[in-house]
Amino acid sequence: DTLILKVSQIQNFEEAPLFKLPIFIDFFKGDEFERFPVVLNSVEEEIKIPLVQKPDLILFDGDQELVGEINYEQSKEALLFQLKIVDKLVARYRAFEQIATFDDFELMKSALEIALKDQSFRIITLALDFLQSAPDYLTNGNLKDEVLELTQHKESAVRAGALYALIEFDPGKFRNEIMTGVSDSSYGVQ
Repeated sequence: DTLILKVSQIQNFEEAPLFKLPIFIDFFKGDEFERFPVVLNSVEEEIKIPLVQKPDLILFDGDQELVGEINYEQSKEALLFQLKIVDKLVARYRAFEQIATFDDFELMKSALEIALKDQSFRIITLALDFLQSAPDYLTNGNLKDEVLELTQHKESAVRAGALYALIEFDPGKFRNEIMTGVSDSSYGVQ
């Protein structure tokens, strides 16, 4: 099998020249990872990449270095895989943001479960910010315990996000945790 990628550089060429863009296209299959180097140097290009097997995820610009807008469709499953497996923070962040646009409770619940356990506090706070506007995931998604645990996280931004999510969910029910959290010295103002 062969994967065919059609890539277009869309920009105002009167204001900026055509860019020569060396990038990587990453392929993930389970725990296996393969990288394919590509140089984009035309307005429109067709890239053919031989495939041994169908990948779980194809990540365009594997290093996440392109500044411009990158648009390509990914399945819900591929986005969830990207959030869980890819080591680049920007790729995981983008995956979570895209998943949040779907009206799919189970998919979002899975994404939240992954994001709340991420190694980066930025992904965790992104998930907590989402929970603040959608506290039903704490009830129906059974994420209360994970959020309660995050009130003890080493990063103050995570602790604060967890407290705000609990406040939005049920401030009376979590009064003790909230009061303990807001009296933390890391929130003191002088």
